[in-house]
Amino acid sequence: MEPSRLGHYLGRPRERVPGNPYGTVEHPSEDVEDGCPGGWRMTPLVWGVLRHARRRTRDGGRVSNPFFDRLTDDVLISAVLYFEAQEDAALAHWEHEVAEEARRRMKVR
Repeated sequence: MEPSRLGHYLGRPRERVPGNPYGTVEHPSEDVEDGCPGGWRMTPLVWGVLRHARRRTRDGGRVSNPFFDRLTDDVLISAVLYFEAQEDAALAHWEHEVAEEARRRMKVR
């Protein structure tokens, strides 16, 4: 999953700018008091973890990544596993939202 999509899950409100979950330059979707909006996903630490993350399959499995398979650093292994768990949670949340929207549309018709 692209980190920019994951950032809209991670415990933040669904939308801060009505009708635009991605926000604008003038009104970012993340609270600037939390730091630079979107900046967390552009740090060297995040890209270092993402390099080792395993790609998710459609059925929820993970494709082997040689960078992850060779890891011996427990902290980095934990960070990758945490990212993968958050990615799974974000996808489940997104799928739930899509299903709820489909149910709402069915009731209207």
